[in-house]
Amino acid sequence: MKIWKIVHPIFIGKQANYKEINGEDIAKAMNNAAENQTDKIKIYNWKEMTDLL
Repeated sequence: MKIWKIVHPIFIGKQANYKEINGEDIAKAMNNAAENQTDKIKIYNWKEMTDLL
């Protein structure tokens, strides 16, 4: 995880979808997504996950 703190800021473009997000934030985003989900299956990227927080 320490390497991600160094690499995280340089991710741009499509690489930005793979930024670090901690487990607690993922759980909160999943809960929020489940309450409002209309699609049967939905894959969220980093930006969409952080928007759900």
